[in-house]
Amino acid sequence: MAKLDVEAVDLGKLVDVVHRTTEAPLAGALVGRSLLRDIVATHLECSMLEAEELVDTMVSRGFARLERDPEGREVWRLGREA
Repeated sequence: MAKLDVEAVDLGKLVDVVHRTTEAPLAGALVGRSLLRDIVATHLECSMLEAEELVDTMVSRGFARLERDPEGREVWRLGREA
């Protein structure tokens, strides 16, 4: 399998895929992030390591952010204005 070119992935489209894949919010710092990584790996058919790198890229570029909801739970917000 060829190495995933993280720079070539459209992060906006990837966010749309995640939204279509799960109806519930991605909750929890570790559990939500792991689910996000799993969705990315499945969709792009890449390794978990590559998917984790892509999740890091999503966070650093503002496409994913962990924040607290009104009840105090940690949830992942996804989108360009995450």
